[in-house]
Amino acid sequence: MFNLNRLRHSASVFLFLIIPVFLYAQDTAEELKKKANKLFDKEQYVEATTLYSRVLPLEPRNFELNFKYGACLLYNSNRKGDALKYLQYAVTNANIDPRAYFFLGKAFHLDYQFDSAVQKYQKYISKRKKADPIYDAERGIQMCKNGERLLTSFTDIVVTEKQEVSGLKFYKMYSDAKLVGGDILVSAQFQSKLDKKKGHVPIVHFPPNADVIYYASYGNDLSTGKDIFTRRRLPGGIWGKPELLSDMVNTSEDEDFPYMHPSGEHLYFSSKGHNSMGGYDVFVSQYDPVREEYGRAKNVDFAISSPDDDLFYIVDSLFENAYFTSARQSQDGKVHVYRVKVARVPMKNVIVIGGFESEVDPNINGMTMKLFSPSDNLRIGTVRSDAQGDYSFVFPGTGKYNCEITIEGENRVYRQTIEVPFLDEFRPIKQKIVHTFDQNGEEVVHVLNLLDEDVPESNSIIAGIIREKAQLDVNIDDFDLEAIEVKNNENEIRAELGFQKMSSAEIVEFLYGLVNESTENDTMIERLINRIGNDVLSLSQQVVSLDVEEKAVAASSKGAESDLIKYELLMRSEQLQNEKKHLINQIGELEELKQELQIRREKKSGNELLQVVDGVKKELNRADVISGLKLLKENKEVLEQVNHNSIQSLTDSYLNESIDIRGAILRQNEKLTSLQTSSTAIETKLNNLELRFLAVKKKDKDELQRTILETKQELKAIEQLIASVGAKKNTLELDKYKLERRMELLQKAKDTDGNPVLNPFDLESAVAAIEDIANQSPVDYKAELELLKTSNAEISEGKEESGSDLNLVAETEFVQTFPDKTESSEETEYSVRSDSLELSAEYIKLQEESPNIEDSEVTIGALKRAFISEIAPNYSRSLERIASSSASDFEKRTERANTESEVLDLLRVKKQQIESKNNKLNERQVAELQINALEALILEHELVLDEILAEGNEMLTDEDRKLLIASLDRRYANDMKSISSFKAAALREEVLQQKIQNEINKLDNKGLKSADVSIDLVKNAYELLLAESEQRRKKAFNAIPVHSKQSKEDFITSEREAGEGEVLVAITSTFLTRKELAEQEVILNAYQSVLETKIINFRGDKESESIEASDRKLKWLEEEKELVVKKRKSIRVSIGQLESALIVNTEENTLDSVAENSEFEYQIAVNPSQVNDRKDEVKQGSFVHQESQDNSSSDLIEKLSLNSEERTALIEELTESSSIDFQMLSKVKNLQSNEEANLSEHVNLAKKSGSEAEKRYLLKEAQKRSDQLNDKMAEIVHTAKIISIEQQENVSLESRNALNRRKRNYSVRIGALEQDISRYESQILLAKRRDIPQLNSKKKDLEIERDLLVKQLEMIDFKLSGISNIDAVVGDESRNTELTFKEERAIASSVEYEIFYTLASAALKVENEIRILEQALEDNRALAQRIISFGSDEKNLDSITRKIKRFESELADKQLDAQQKKQLSDSTLPKNREEAMKMQNIAARGILPIKAIAFTAASVMSMPLTGLAIDLESERVNHGAREVPIGMDHPSGLVYRVQIGAFSKPLPSTVFKEFNPVSGEKIEGTSIIRYMAGFFNSSDAVVDAKANIRSLGYNDAFVVAYCDGKRISFGEARRLQASGECIPKGLNEIVIEVAEKTAIRLGVPVSREVPELSELDYMIGPDAVDADPVEPIKGLFFTVQVGVFNTSVKPEDVFSLPEMITYRLPNGHIRYSTGYFDSREEAKLRLKMARESGVQDAFITAYYNGERISLSKAQSLLFELGDSILKSAREMSDEEAEDGNVQVANFNEETSLFKDEHQIPYSSFKRGVQLVTKSTFDRFPRDVLNRYNARGSFYFDKKDKKVKSVIYRGSDRLPNIWNFKDDLDTVYLEAEDGIASIGSVLSVTFSDSIIPGDFMDFLLRFESRREVRKNIHGAEILIFVMDSEQTGELMDRIRLLGIESRLIYRGK
Repeated sequence: MFNLNRLRHSASVFLFLIIPVFLYAQDTAEELKKKANKLFDKEQYVEATTLYSRVLPLEPRNFELNFKYGACLLYNSNRKGDALKYLQYAVTNANIDPRAYFFLGKAFHLDYQFDSAVQKYQKYISKRKKADPIYDAERGIQMCKNGERLLTSFTDIVVTEKQEVSGLKFYKMYSDAKLVGGDILVSAQFQSKLDKKKGHVPIVHFPPNADVIYYASYGNDLSTGKDIFTRRRLPGGIWGKPELLSDMVNTSEDEDFPYMHPSGEHLYFSSKGHNSMGGYDVFVSQYDPVREEYGRAKNVDFAISSPDDDLFYIVDSLFENAYFTSARQSQDGKVHVYRVKVARVPMKNVIVIGGFESEVDPNINGMTMKLFSPSDNLRIGTVRSDAQGDYSFVFPGTGKYNCEITIEGENRVYRQTIEVPFLDEFRPIKQKIVHTFDQNGEEVVHVLNLLDEDVPESNSIIAGIIREKAQLDVNIDDFDLEAIEVKNNENEIRAELGFQKMSSAEIVEFLYGLVNESTENDTMIERLINRIGNDVLSLSQQVVSLDVEEKAVAASSKGAESDLIKYELLMRSEQLQNEKKHLINQIGELEELKQELQIRREKKSGNELLQVVDGVKKELNRADVISGLKLLKENKEVLEQVNHNSIQSLTDSYLNESIDIRGAILRQNEKLTSLQTSSTAIETKLNNLELRFLAVKKKDKDELQRTILETKQELKAIEQLIASVGAKKNTLELDKYKLERRMELLQKAKDTDGNPVLNPFDLESAVAAIEDIANQSPVDYKAELELLKTSNAEISEGKEESGSDLNLVAETEFVQTFPDKTESSEETEYSVRSDSLELSAEYIKLQEESPNIEDSEVTIGALKRAFISEIAPNYSRSLERIASSSASDFEKRTERANTESEVLDLLRVKKQQIESKNNKLNERQVAELQINALEALILEHELVLDEILAEGNEMLTDEDRKLLIASLDRRYANDMKSISSFKAAALREEVLQQKIQNEINKLDNKGLKSADVSIDLVKNAYELLLAESEQRRKKAFNAIPVHSKQSKEDFITSEREAGEGEVLVAITSTFLTRKELAEQEVILNAYQSVLETKIINFRGDKESESIEASDRKLKWLEEEKELVVKKRKSIRVSIGQLESALIVNTEENTLDSVAENSEFEYQIAVNPSQVNDRKDEVKQGSFVHQESQDNSSSDLIEKLSLNSEERTALIEELTESSSIDFQMLSKVKNLQSNEEANLSEHVNLAKKSGSEAEKRYLLKEAQKRSDQLNDKMAEIVHTAKIISIEQQENVSLESRNALNRRKRNYSVRIGALEQDISRYESQILLAKRRDIPQLNSKKKDLEIERDLLVKQLEMIDFKLSGISNIDAVVGDESRNTELTFKEERAIASSVEYEIFYTLASAALKVENEIRILEQALEDNRALAQRIISFGSDEKNLDSITRKIKRFESELADKQLDAQQKKQLSDSTLPKNREEAMKMQNIAARGILPIKAIAFTAASVMSMPLTGLAIDLESERVNHGAREVPIGMDHPSGLVYRVQIGAFSKPLPSTVFKEFNPVSGEKIEGTSIIRYMAGFFNSSDAVVDAKANIRSLGYNDAFVVAYCDGKRISFGEARRLQASGECIPKGLNEIVIEVAEKTAIRLGVPVSREVPELSELDYMIGPDAVDADPVEPIKGLFFTVQVGVFNTSVKPEDVFSLPEMITYRLPNGHIRYSTGYFDSREEAKLRLKMARESGVQDAFITAYYNGERISLSKAQSLLFELGDSILKSAREMSDEEAEDGNVQVANFNEETSLFKDEHQIPYSSFKRGVQLVTKSTFDRFPRDVLNRYNARGSFYFDKKDKKVKSVIYRGSDRLPNIWNFKDDLDTVYLEAEDGIASIGSVLSVTFSDSIIPGDFMDFLLRFESRREVRKNIHGAEILIFVMDSEQTGELMDRIRLLGIESRLIYRGK
């Protein structure tokens, strides 16, 4: 790999390489070998190459020399492919150094043969004694897998220049080319100690006037290799400290060669980590300069990146050209530098691998094919087949090609058109050319594309193509750069318009659809205007009628016979006037709505759009796509206008406005609540002040009187605000009503049937009449009514209530009324004063009457009221507030208990005060009466408090429990949702219990110091939670299986818990301060040491448990260690950033909190006088502050000034924002103002300081606080931006999850602030008077910050309340309902289920669409949030918000649709709940209604299972159908068809008789019928069918598609299928549905008789994989579980794994497994196969007598009962009893350990089958055997030089040899044939089923037949010796390997 130091060394060594050979003349071969080996061990491969090249010719068969020479070639040769032959030869030696496999893997790796590389890397891992970081095969395997993923698709690169240069100076070409500005230098200035030790000198790009540079360094930590650092230029011009980039860039592997693009937003670098495909790959990370964050690194992809080292990618400022360097073709210390175009070109090459076959003369294999371009008929190449008939060719792209084919020995030319199809991935296509006879006996040639067949050796073919592409030779002349630019422009315009994935035809179709929608919208607007006009006309007539009646009644009242009758008539007149006014208001609302519609009618844009679309279509028809798209872009406003004018747009605007008004009402309610709370608090404060006024000394009364006056003024201001807010809320309520009325009127107009005709003259006259009536002055009936009431007592007493009932006022009918808070200030003052002086009045009264005082109830009651008014004047109001609050029940009870406790305390104090007085005799009686009243009050409140406490935890609701737990452990609820194991749940409960116990202990301590009665209430609640948690913990612990396999989560949790909770917190938490980060680093460092120790122990000792379990835990520990390393690295990055920030920023804290930092700082804070005593120490260096290198004081003051300017800008931004209310803005300004004052105080204190260190420290503290304030304000501005955009665009930019996260964050911060506020309140109570103002100021600041967070929290709650949840179509209870297979079939075959399924499947489909839509919505919201955070790309933000708005609208519609469909489907369910849930269960699992269609299909047509049959000889009309069906319903789901024609009249049934099936479809609104053939569920299949149909002369045939019966384009169908929105069924299901619908259309009856199936036939279904039910199987076996499915599945769903078995679960789900094995070890191979096939979560399990059991239980059964319980053992005994024990010759069956149901014992077959190759082989055919043995068991017979299989019982037992079926013959043998050719048979057995590698290597070289047999006893190798005389020699050769063999058969 690339190493700059190695290249430097290589430059000097190059001279050494060219020294004449005679200098070595004195060295012997052994000396040369020693020197070479010494260099090899030092990894000096380049230097060792020449020495090995001199020694190897002397010993060409020396395995070690071949290995080391091949390895060296990988590092210094541009012919790296040559290394393969040396390394491949070296590994043929079984005893070769294991490293040979590593280097062979590396050779394959560099050659792009990734599969072969992985195999060799794995071979090395299996042979090495221990891991060596130099030979990191694991990383090599990962890189190969990365390469496979990266090379699934790639593009061509335009190479303009390529030059080989010295590896030491390659970067100089960059500067010389002046591609980028600045200099690229090798700079030792930035070397660390480790860099110098490792000899690494960074290469650094210095941009012009650079303030930031990037370079690579080892830093101070060698464990992570080279990382990328950055440095910033400081004001003095020097470079700052290095900053390590985040783990988005750096990995545990090496990173180097960073380059920041001039835009400052793209960091390019080389890395061996991430998803590198080998060595250094080139990566790019998107940089956000605002947030200073790097995005996830992305590989720039092939062919910039390769398996070799690719370095220093730099791009010019316009992203047009780039330079990079690569070692992929390097030699002798040189590298290649490439100049390339940045824009990529899609690679269109298609590889075709084919074979020629002549059925006319099978001996002919030769064929020549000339290929021509269809456009200009220029020859593009010539293809010739080889001796075997094989050929290959690389086509330049997809499409049609003309070809001329000539057959060997003929002069005739066969002309064909070949179609090269489009492929979704880069892979070879298999093709076949067949020379045959047609139906007339004429010779013809057919070219067939075999798209679904695998191409043998395809990986090596692809590797060759990739290898050629990777050379990156100059190719600029091969490309049309102008065409590439045009295509890029086209793609940009498509992206802007949203047409990226649409074809030209689809764009036109979409636009014409928009035109049609616009026309329909204009028609709808006209219709709505007419309907509204008719409504106005009708209401106008009612108004005129009411006006006439009102005037008549009013006139009658003037001549009324009595006042009573007059009163009644006036009341009626007033009522009529109000009703008239109400109707006039309605007319006004309708007129406003009509005006809005008229505005939209005047802005018709449908015709304008039609003109645009016609122009676009014209351009597209001329194939000028770019002009058509540009025309569309120029008229983009027309498209937007069409959308804006729609009725839906008007409805959306109303809805959005309604949401805004509701939000405003909610905010007014919040203000009212807050103001009322403040009012209550001020009233309480005023009462307390007035009580204190009575008790204070005279000298203090003046000051207290002023305070009382100020408090009254404050109360008056609050009450005025309450009145103002109430009025504003009433106005909003009225606006809301009007808007909702308008929405109601619009909906009513839309819902009205018909198209009414409106006479505009009638409407105009009616409106004029209404205007006249509305302009009349209203009669003041109220004044006349009041006058009558005043003058007539009878009316006043009897009619007041009835009169008020008739007092209707339209405007106030819909307005809520609030408690009246607008009374005059005089009334308020009087009420408060009277409350406070009521007790004094009672005193005076009682004193005057003291001689006659009696203890009457009346007196006691009066005194009780007086005491409550004096002590707790707001008691009643407090109770009302508690009762009406939105708090939880527990919180209400706690607050009520506190209230009662406080009142009790006050009453007891009052009682003690009265008792302590020495009253005179006349006062004593008053005092006794007062004490009696107080005792009665105390008793009453004690009873209330006892009742509250008695209820205690009995009233604790589930919601209370959740809130209490969340207050202690906010992660608990989410953690419990994600926990999947019982052990983890039990451990999580223990964590919760510890937190609850800590809180109980705190309450105990608090209870000792406080008499707060709520403490007991809360403590009791916590104790209940503790008990409940313990119950849950025990339940979870008891549910842990004793013998179950430990899960990764349990294991890792137990490891983390061993650290007493510290590790768990450290590894899952994110901290922000340096102190916390440092502590976190210490904990994780210790934990990493523990993990490393355990990893070593696990590797060394595996005897304590099974190898499988030990390996599994070792893997988990290594993964955990990797996680810890990444976490620590991230922490170090954070610490580095914080330390670096200290250079340019200062930290936060007030003077009072300075004491936390150091002793010196403490002295400054609390005892300034001692500072001077320490100055000398500071000067002498005995005390040096750790930040002594920070900026000067003047710099810090300047930065504080900059921070202040930033805050001013933020305040201005907030002031201009419409989304923040005045109250919140005021709080923000107060917060800023207070903090500015504090900061100014800190700065002044610093300026006065005499010590520079002290001054700098104080300024840094001020800077820290300043930064924190800026962050808080920036957060508020960010939130305001989001709210503003949400209000403007009427969208929600935050998902439910994001809102909940913010809510949790704010709740925690509010809780912390509450604690700090409470702490300050306690300090204020104990503080001295001079300290109270300062403490109050700090407390006020905290309260402002808390209030701001509360406001934001309330907004979040409002948003969350608007997010609705919808019920699932089928709930979990129904999905888990148990039912038998027979019940399932009985329900599925019923008519009721067919009806329900049709409705439920529609609902389930919408539910799936909702999930897809929600994900799209989440993605776009996240993108919008990022754009807002970065403050850029506002144009894109507008597009995204529109998209979000559309998605939200679609989501709401779909949710409503889903609920409606669910309600509709649920209405058809059986009334019996159990039966209903069973029906829902099978519908949710996708079980189709069952119909017996055998008769139907037979009566209709013989449907082909391939979807289409073509029979040119068919004489049957439509293959037996009665007629060609017209108008047949299409199958549900996605289906493809081929349209073969369209005709104006129905065709006779004899037409299209060659196709089966065929049906017709009438085009709506016309008489045209289009005919279609076939039904397909695959786009590839329908494309092939179209080609076949066209080849018959139907040249206009084309592909069509249907989704749930709706016709769609082919492109749209593929998109829907890819996204999962519309998917095809199995072909059998389609055939069944087509047959049934055809039968219905033709009137053929459908039978409903369902054939009887057993309970064990549950896995049978259309296209279902062949599987055996496990239920009836007796005995024990192991298997590999693949998955659990809703119903039977297709082979591809289980990855076509063999030997499938099934088990049906009680709820109908089917568990699929693969294979029967006698042990877990045997099952591991199948497990590996399953995981490599794609089943990543496959695992081994066991079954016994048809039931699944745990692996530990299986092992216990084997231990207790022996191998006899195995399934295979039972089947063997059955087979032996059936066949007997036959012996032939001397071959004794009992001597063999193995019996198999497929292979027959060689001693007991009567007739067998064997596969034999047609060809013979002159030498041992190793490759052929390897290929065949992958499918079965084959050997090479030297006698006849053919490859043969073992002998099988019958042809049904033969292995699957489809891929090479034409190479083999099937031979049937009699008994004597099978034994005659065998000279002898040797047996070698191994007891542990593991065959040694050296013995297997021997077998691979043994050119004869052998078999490997495994069973429960171990492994047995049978070796068939053809010549008996060789038997002894062979046994001796085996004995030399330390293995004994047995002769078990000798031929005659």
